[in-house]
Amino acid sequence: MLLLNLIIVCAIPWLKASPSKPRGNLGTCVDPLGGRRRVGEEWQYDHKFARRCVETKNGWRIETFACILPSGEWVKIGETKYGASCERDEYGVTKLSLPFTLNCGARENGEQWDEDEFRKECHYGSIRPIGCYTRYRHLIPANGVWVEKNVTYKCVVTGRGGLAMTTDSTMKT
Repeated sequence: MLLLNLIIVCAIPWLKASPSKPRGNLGTCVDPLGGRRRVGEEWQYDHKFARRCVETKNGWRIETFACILPSGEWVKIGETKYGASCERDEYGVTKLSLPFTLNCGARENGEQWDEDEFRKECHYGSIRPIGCYTRYRHLIPANGVWVEKNVTYKCVVTGRGGLAMTTDSTMKT
């Protein structure tokens, strides 16, 4: 019975850690998608966590060291940013705790602002496109169309959540 307890106690730290990679590929870890990572390399995983390849006494392993906010910013484990905290529990599970209202840097949730010819809004930690301005400062809603002085303006939301504006001139006869 004592031997069984000793084995269980010694195995618990091993169970909590990510598995170490064998030293066959000197200086590299293999990520869950099969990609090779160098020791010290950091990357985003699933747009939720930041991971890195670290060297151990027996080889290499991948560890989660930060959480990723909806805005794309990284919060290291044990730190808090804009009210969001990244924590690791006693079982080794990493969790991101978000406040009900999450800011976008210095901007408050719900705040809108103009950036060049575009209007944007802070929406729970991510920046949401609102619309585009015409040459004469008329605001066109995202994915909207407006005709002004024989020019058709289109405000289009791009695949990455940004905005683009196109124009077509029309001649009246």
